[in-house]
Amino acid sequence: MNAYDESLQWIEAHAIPCPFHLITGCDCPGCGMQRSVYSLLRGHFSESLQHHPAGILFVLFVLTFMTHLQLRNRYSRKALDVLLIGVVAVSLIQYVIRWINGELCF
Repeated sequence: MNAYDESLQWIEAHAIPCPFHLITGCDCPGCGMQRSVYSLLRGHFSESLQHHPAGILFVLFVLTFMTHLQLRNRYSRKALDVLLIGVVAVSLIQYVIRWINGELCF
């Protein structure tokens, strides 16, 4: 097992539970994001989209943010703004669709 696989196992073992879900039993707009990112890091793109469609945008946001810290130019800042708006918009759209379909509370 290589260091990357060990890191992914550590991340999976230390996943943070959603406090909103723990208290209410209902999903929040971000529920599934950790599982989505974890699936994406393992290379399972379709599984990532099933967990949360904004997970891929979130990973792109983090990578762009890390680049922005080094470059600090207006193009990376604009990309950050667009990606953040995308993450929020996709999360809210997914939440509304799940609410309409009655999939939020278990």
